[in-house]
Amino acid sequence: MANFTMSCSFAYTKGVTLEGFKRTLCGPATPLAAGDVMIKSAYTYLSQGVTKDQIIKTNDGKAVAGAFQFFLDQHNRGVYSDGTEIFGSREILAKSTVAREGGCRWYQFWCHVEVFANWVVANWEVIQQILVFVLNL
Repeated sequence: MANFTMSCSFAYTKGVTLEGFKRTLCGPATPLAAGDVMIKSAYTYLSQGVTKDQIIKTNDGKAVAGAFQFFLDQHNRGVYSDGTEIFGSREILAKSTVAREGGCRWYQFWCHVEVFANWVVANWEVIQQILVFVLNL
């Protein structure tokens, strides 16, 4: 959620409403429920000035879990997903003039998952120490 929020931050300006934020991100594309929850979560973090580190420490993961559930349901139906569907039409989103060029574009769900997976691999020793401490292994 932290990476997704930061990738959406270009669309947030102080005082913008959720609808204005969503309009800047999606243009004419209409997000599905799972994407809408992620956008709302990002908006809440941005409007409250929550930092990336704070998101990492406090996010409950429900918004991202909802997106994973959507993609699992699609997979179980035999539908291939590139990860953009939850935010609307890939064709419309790809034409967005405000989408970031560097790194993951805000609507590339699987790209954000890959960034997180790489972070876990790079920090596995620390994560393992934390798990041992927390779980008393």
